[in-house]
Amino acid sequence: PFNINPEEYFRQKLDSKLLCYKCKKLFTEPISCYKCEKIYCFNCLDWELNVHCRCLYCFNIIFKEIAEKVSEDIMTEYDKHELKCPYKKCKEVKKLRDIRDHIAD
Repeated sequence: PFNINPEEYFRQKLDSKLLCYKCKKLFTEPISCYKCEKIYCFNCLDWELNVHCRCLYCFNIIFKEIAEKVSEDIMTEYDKHELKCPYKKCKEVKKLRDIRDHIAD
């Protein structure tokens, strides 16, 4: 059993810049608006990118090529962070990149 829902735990423990602006979860395949720097999971913004190409926050036009370039900087930041597993009995501290796989095990 978890202390709390893992996604809620991530929202409480992490800086909001490491969470998707749309789904408010620890992001996966992040992309970012180069103007306002809001971060999204690629899947959360995929429809917007294909239809409107606009940021949901500032409505700036987002180009996939620029967003992908920005995500390299975000991933550097993402790779620095570690977090304790939200599982009550587990004392392990994992990189954010690895925490979901750890929880699934």
